[in-house]
Amino acid sequence: MKGSWLTRLQTCPMRLAPLVSVITLIIGGATVANAQEQIIKLRVGLGDVSLNKVPFVAAYEAGIYKKNGLDVEQFITPSAADVARRSGVTVPKEFIRAGGRDTPIVIGGGSPLIVRWTTDAQADDRVIVACTDPVVRWRIIARPDITNIEQLKGKRLGYSGYGAVTHFVALTFSKIMGWNPEQDLSLMSGANTMDALKSGRVDAIIASELHETMALSAGYKILVDLAKYNIPNAGSGVSVSRAWLKDNQEATRRFVKSTVEMIALVKRNKQAAFGAMAKWYNVTDPEKQEQFYREVSNLPRKPYPSVDGIRATSSSPRASRSASHPSSLRRGRRSTAGTRRARLRRGGPRWQAGCRSGRRAVERRRACPRARRPRCGRPAPTPRRPPRPRPPPLPPRTRGSSGGEGHGAAWLSLGAA
Repeated sequence: MKGSWLTRLQTCPMRLAPLVSVITLIIGGATVANAQEQIIKLRVGLGDVSLNKVPFVAAYEAGIYKKNGLDVEQFITPSAADVARRSGVTVPKEFIRAGGRDTPIVIGGGSPLIVRWTTDAQADDRVIVACTDPVVRWRIIARPDITNIEQLKGKRLGYSGYGAVTHFVALTFSKIMGWNPEQDLSLMSGANTMDALKSGRVDAIIASELHETMALSAGYKILVDLAKYNIPNAGSGVSVSRAWLKDNQEATRRFVKSTVEMIALVKRNKQAAFGAMAKWYNVTDPEKQEQFYREVSNLPRKPYPSVDGIRATSSSPRASRSASHPSSLRRGRRSTAGTRRARLRRGGPRWQAGCRSGRRAVERRRACPRARRPRCGRPAPTPRRPPRPRPPPLPPRTRGSSGGEGHGAAWLSLGAA
């Protein structure tokens, strides 16, 4: 009987399919269970203090990382803590640690990461695997005497730093308003803090949820709500080292899963978010907590990387190093001089004039034809020939003897005359 049973299975392979499927599920489940039993240690750096970081600190306190088999060392960098301190938020010292290139996972903006890729050959090679800030939802907070959006023209607008998300927002806002960011605005780097606004070093700042909460508590008003413009943004998200990702795909998968779970946690459990704010940011005022939390509903349920935001950042002028960058001012001056010489060569007004004082040169050129040769040694452009005179028009048509009409009848009439 056994031999005949095996013979029937061998002659009919389709009967083996359910058995093979069951064995595969058992082996796969065992593999996943073994992988979950292995605790993976991770270092996670929080790039700044903002609403987008609240889910991560809440996940740390709620045990979501441990649930997914991760032993996470999570910290805030000293520079981010200093920026938060200048806006009225004090981060406890036990959560402040120095990061570095050895930090495999960083929670920060995708836009500055893209700018570093395109302007710095020594930039970290990282991959964006999740984004919690796909659309700009920040505000512009201005001095009390600025009550109209048009009054911002010619004023000083503070942002965090070159290539940052706030820098991208400032450039995009200028484009929406039809302003030239280099002539119609003074963009002030390192000045999107309450200290800069109170001291009068800037007239307005691009405020995240944290700065907005502190500004409203200090009596300032919202001048512009940037959310209404629906600006695509490669904002805060999860970026991992490309070299580390090759050998740690399981750890990356667990962390992305934790990210989805932590967003769901703060959306449905307000007290978990409030507890994380109080412990990590020292924000204990219920009114400030409510203002800070009201934007949680805008966090995406599925934090896919923002493709539209990456495209917008890549097409932005700041993605390439320009003369406005602080480290390339000298290069920008040389570029300006080169552009001036190129305009002289291409036949601009001063090139046609023939010397630096264009008005006097034009007068000399008109008085003496020999003054047309410019000082640079290049011949002046030859003037256009005057248009040829048009031939006289044909005489009007007249009727012939046969009553017909045409040029033949007209010539006959002229000959008879």
